[in-house]
Amino acid sequence: MLDAAALAATYPALASWTDIGDLGKDPLGGGAPGHDLFALKLTNNAWPGDKPALILISGTHSRDLAPVELNLRFAEYLLSGYGTDPNITWLLDLAEVHIILSANPDGRAVVEAQIASGEADEFGTTARKKNLNNATCPDPLNTGVDLDRNFPFQWQLGPTGCMSDYPGASAGSEPETTALTAYINTVLGIIALAVRTPVRPERARAGGIRKVTATKSSPYSTGPSPRLRTPRCTPWPTKSPMERRPHPANTQGPTRPSCPAACRILSTANWGYPP
Repeated sequence: MLDAAALAATYPALASWTDIGDLGKDPLGGGAPGHDLFALKLTNNAWPGDKPALILISGTHSRDLAPVELNLRFAEYLLSGYGTDPNITWLLDLAEVHIILSANPDGRAVVEAQIASGEADEFGTTARKKNLNNATCPDPLNTGVDLDRNFPFQWQLGPTGCMSDYPGASAGSEPETTALTAYINTVLGIIALAVRTPVRPERARAGGIRKVTATKSSPYSTGPSPRLRTPRCTPWPTKSPMERRPHPANTQGPTRPSCPAACRILSTANWGYPP
């Protein structure tokens, strides 16, 4: 299996491997340069224009190794199937797939060293989870920020800096979450986005792929903005790429989902779908 950079080199018309953030210095490595954040973008570059985007992020917890591998294999599956599988070909022609394989690359490097030395047990509970911010705790083994809890949306000050789920001193305080938030905003073209925002499955009509935008809201608000609950849906163009080239299984073209019901944003406060 190829790594992400090799996939981009092998499929230059379909994939790009881009540096989206510099993490500066590795505080636990004696000032050695930190690792950069990279995004793997998959789409048919020969088809121009604005396309809906799927963003997949894995590895915010550095010891979560399986999701990184699954996303890499998913990318390989899409690229190897282009031109032979009609579903994959249709998807990459008309949409973009953005994959950030390891959102915590500095922590990931530590975990790999822990595995090699035998320090990490077979269940991963002793492997590093947080990033390498050494200003959070006097114990170097427990320092760092839980990146999952550091994103701006509904951020809350929680446990102390030595705890495994420490959310950081402020919303978006870490270079990893700052880079990820900026990249998501750039790709989706929005000001504020709820992290983990699936559309309720039964409300996503078959064949319709939509790009969701939201009105401007402060990323540092303590509660969800009412306007963020029902985002503005991008209007369908008169002749969209999907109307010009429908899904091979849908000769009548895509069924357009209603708005805003099909575009509701999930609140991470209750981890449930909106009514």
